[in-house]
Amino acid sequence: MGRRWLIGAGVALVLCQAAGQALAQEAKASNAAVPKTEEEGTPGKMLKKAIRGGQNLAFGLVTDVPRTMYYESREHGALYGVPIGLFKGMGVGAIRTAVGLYELLTFPLPVNDYEPLVQPEFPFEPGPTEAFPDTP
Repeated sequence: MGRRWLIGAGVALVLCQAAGQALAQEAKASNAAVPKTEEEGTPGKMLKKAIRGGQNLAFGLVTDVPRTMYYESREHGALYGVPIGLFKGMGVGAIRTAVGLYELLTFPLPVNDYEPLVQPEFPFEPGPTEAFPDTP
């Protein structure tokens, strides 16, 4: 029973990752041609928010710790970047995980017009993580 559940959860996470990557590529391709307000309808935004929330919940810490260590090391050197990036990455990863839970629970609601609260939007996209990028 426990093994089947674990295998099922693993398959679901892999499918969520594949769907998220496909949505990210589609969004990048369509951003140049279509204005953002007409990009997708409400059901598409809801689905994207649910997938984004599931991925951020499942992979928040797993991706943000090494990502932050890499970008901190690249900017400040390895002696600073590895230890500081480790702790900073755990904090940002915890934020990404909490935001993922929030987005997964509220995906049917048009809070913030379904826009992401963390950049990069999906956990496997490149770039340093920025939590709540639109706040003043």
